[in-house]
Amino acid sequence: MLNQDLNNKDSDVARANVTTGMALPGGAMIEQLARQRLLLYAEGQEWIGATIEYGDRNYRPVPFDNELEDALHLPEATAEYECVGSLLKKIAKAIECHARLDAPANVLVAGFMLASWVPEFLPMTPVLNVCGAPGTETVLWAMLTHLCRRPLRLVDPSLRQLWQLPTGLAPTIFLRHPGDAALHRLVNVFGDEDMLCGSHLSRICSPTVVFTARPISVPALRLKLPTCGTPFRRITPSEIQALHQVQGQLLKYRLTRHQQVAGSSFDAPNFGPDTRVIARILGACLEGDEIVQEEIMAALKGHDEAAKVVASQSPEAVVLEALLVSIHEKRSSVRVKEITILTNAIFSQRRETMALSCKAVGAIINDLFERRTDRKSKGYEMSLDSTLCAAIHREAYSRGVVSLLEPRPDCRFCDEVVRAAGRSIADASSTSSALSASSTPPVSTPSTSNTPSTPRHNCETAAETNLAAEEIKHQN
Repeated sequence: MLNQDLNNKDSDVARANVTTGMALPGGAMIEQLARQRLLLYAEGQEWIGATIEYGDRNYRPVPFDNELEDALHLPEATAEYECVGSLLKKIAKAIECHARLDAPANVLVAGFMLASWVPEFLPMTPVLNVCGAPGTETVLWAMLTHLCRRPLRLVDPSLRQLWQLPTGLAPTIFLRHPGDAALHRLVNVFGDEDMLCGSHLSRICSPTVVFTARPISVPALRLKLPTCGTPFRRITPSEIQALHQVQGQLLKYRLTRHQQVAGSSFDAPNFGPDTRVIARILGACLEGDEIVQEEIMAALKGHDEAAKVVASQSPEAVVLEALLVSIHEKRSSVRVKEITILTNAIFSQRRETMALSCKAVGAIINDLFERRTDRKSKGYEMSLDSTLCAAIHREAYSRGVVSLLEPRPDCRFCDEVVRAAGRSIADASSTSSALSASSTPPVSTPSTSNTPSTPRHNCETAAETNLAAEEIKHQN
């Protein structure tokens, strides 16, 4: 009988589901710990063992080799924490102490660390871009590898490598100076359901930390490291042990808060597109604590303004600025060729060498507004109805287009967009100078009508403006 019992037990282990962890019905969760153990969390209780039985199924951990297990920094056990707000502030305080970042950056990096423990429950997979000269990242890099869930350093962001990892591992990927194309391919598949990998379907939802000299082009929480006045140092073994205690609290956060994170509908529509993505991620991690969510949003304001400065110089933003001119001139329609001339005049005023073709401008308009151009006898044209005018204003505002820093008081669309953002036109005008000072000096936007619009910015190259207006007038 004893031999039969042992054989049955061995058979159960052989048939057990091999897992690094998973969410189970009813809010239960399994998580792999260090030393080839699993933790089951269900109904507020924890069980740890080499195998776990739950819901008539047996589970056993993935048999990592010692080197990989050490690299993943799997936690030993959970540790209690007071609340999610106190945990965020504790991590932010540790970052301030060791990495010497400013207060907003401390909070945002701490929020990213929280997000790395619940990536499969977030609306999007978080990406952190740490920018700076070599050596400036040493301490922060070490803290991230000890406090982010399952850190994994990769030389190259290869999808093939990630697909070879155990299902559900969802490591936090660490990359140094990756190629732009490879990084785009990686980020584009994050979070996608049922990606075909060889002969099976898989899902990649790995938070990613990228260290580069310059900001990356994919949407990310960007952090510029200080280069002067900050001494380089290393984290001592005793400090690492203290971080392991925080790691146990982060595991407890994952087990107890994943349902709130998954059910979060937090949003920040007043931010620009890139910052809004980050706000949704970090806000979901703090679901249920509105005070701390507000602190995160306050910390993101500077990030949003910087992102809008960059976005306002993009080809899409300049095309939108040209479209705004036609709307503010009360025109009912405008040809793509006119918008192209205005767009290139704005580039010229800003001392930029970029010039767009009519085809490129038409493609931008169609991409932004779902093919709103129509072919006419004199070329492609778009009708400026009220629905499209409102959409152009909303898109322009979200991208930080320079013209909307000082909204037109006689334009109802300008008034609507700033009111929707929770500001009056007077508030928008009073804050425009601060943002303008931190960006490329603004220029006046050229006019396409015979009666020039009122200048709203200092014009450094009026000749180009007049030339563009004259050329359009002769074409008409």
